[in-house]
Amino acid sequence: MGTYPTSATATIKKGATAFPLDVQVFDLDGVAVDLTTYTRIQFIMVTPVEGGTDVGKVDAAGSFVDKTLGKIRYTWLAADVDTAGDFVAEFRLRPNAVGPPDTSAILKIPTDSAILVRIIEDVEA
Repeated sequence: MGTYPTSATATIKKGATAFPLDVQVFDLDGVAVDLTTYTRIQFIMVTPVEGGTDVGKVDAAGSFVDKTLGKIRYTWLAADVDTAGDFVAEFRLRPNAVGPPDTSAILKIPTDSAILVRIIEDVEA
């Protein structure tokens, strides 16, 4: 894997968990996407490895902030932001509440790229 086009960048300081990653989903016309048919959110973040297998950093549940307005969130845990560097991420929304995932029904956000998550070192005093 290794190379991903990115559509957005989220920059966060190493160890900072106070502010979640909030995303609002829009269609091509700029209209908020209604997510009421989706019941689960998975947030995936990896370290891209050029010519190799990406290294997983986060695979955890996200949350809905407002389904009708297409607002979703991932709340950082300390282990998610304990390493400075560049990572790529996406949200995976699933319509089924239980059972094995139907991979054909997964909505990936962003749909045609990834989110660049840049974790930077703290400023030294």
